[in-house]
Amino acid sequence: MSPDIRDYESREAFIRDLKIWHHDKSVKQDEFTKLKSTTIDYSAELADLKSKLEIIKTTWNDQSIATIRKHVAQSGNQQSVEIMVGQDNDKIKAGLDINKSMYHVQQVSNDSVWYKIAQQYPFDNPLVRLHVQFPGDVTQWHTDIFAPYHNLLPKTANMPTEEIGKDVGIRRILIAIEDWDWGHCFMFGANMWHQWKAGEAIYWNYGVPHCAANMGFTPRISLSITGLLNEDINNYFV
Repeated sequence: MSPDIRDYESREAFIRDLKIWHHDKSVKQDEFTKLKSTTIDYSAELADLKSKLEIIKTTWNDQSIATIRKHVAQSGNQQSVEIMVGQDNDKIKAGLDINKSMYHVQQVSNDSVWYKIAQQYPFDNPLVRLHVQFPGDVTQWHTDIFAPYHNLLPKTANMPTEEIGKDVGIRRILIAIEDWDWGHCFMFGANMWHQWKAGEAIYWNYGVPHCAANMGFTPRISLSITGLLNEDINNYFV
């Protein structure tokens, strides 16, 4: 019988019991793959975005425990409320401040250059969001299950709770919007992503745990694209 997220007080314990990744600290393998970089010029839009960084700090979703709780509760989806409990428990047990931001995020409009960039990759009706991670922000170690996005990703709409955590074909890629700077990093499994160039994109398989941190002095800006693949992602590998 497959693990049911409702039976777990810990998201990490639930993910481990799903056995969708090895969780072996001694394993050495590639956990993410570089994709073809975007060729679209977004310099004007980036300049505009960077002129609004102070506004972003106070108006965009900061992905703190408290903010996520608030937004999920406001959705009216009790299932989403229930499946976030284990993740909250893990963070609080680790001693995290429930009001500390992880990164600031906002969904982009479908007529923006950011959505145009997303359309270069093989997704149907993607969910496209800008991420700004300010100095000192940390995205904790986690595994995507995509369940909080019931109303945004068709494949998870009305998904039975017992199916949460299973691979239903949803994938995510990240695109670096600026060149890498000191102190910026991602970790996928035991592998680090750093020293990227603006426009560089990466992809990882379902179930790979990951995290990110900004230990530098400049904001780290990236684009997140989530959705159902409509063709073989291997065609986009470099």
